[in-house]
Amino acid sequence: MIILLSLMMSHGLVCLLLAMHKYNKQVKSFPKRDKSLTRALSFSGWSLITLTIIISINYFGVGNGLVWFFAILTLCASFICLMFSFTADVTAGLVFFLPVNILKLGLNKYSALIYLLIYLTTCLTLWLM
Repeated sequence: MIILLSLMMSHGLVCLLLAMHKYNKQVKSFPKRDKSLTRALSFSGWSLITLTIIISINYFGVGNGLVWFFAILTLCASFICLMFSFTADVTAGLVFFLPVNILKLGLNKYSALIYLLIYLTTCLTLWLM
């Protein structure tokens, strides 16, 4: 469960990072001035972070869930800051590898929302078990 929460948090943080103009202009392959893509990235980023806190509180309880959430937030944010400062293209490529290279969706608003759909179905499947 902690690995799933870490992946959700890291994808959410990178989506929020790429939704900001001053950071996405560092990525060479990122389309410039695409408002629908930045809105979709922002929506999926905030949704993934909110889903992470809901699942951690639901799974670990209120006291331990908040501790786990902030621990995962600190760990993922530190890792993403270091990774984006050295290699911005690789960091963006990690987020968009599945929709662009495997599913062949290209870099658009649907590729930003694909991880939200994947994590929602994974969480619902684990919750129903």
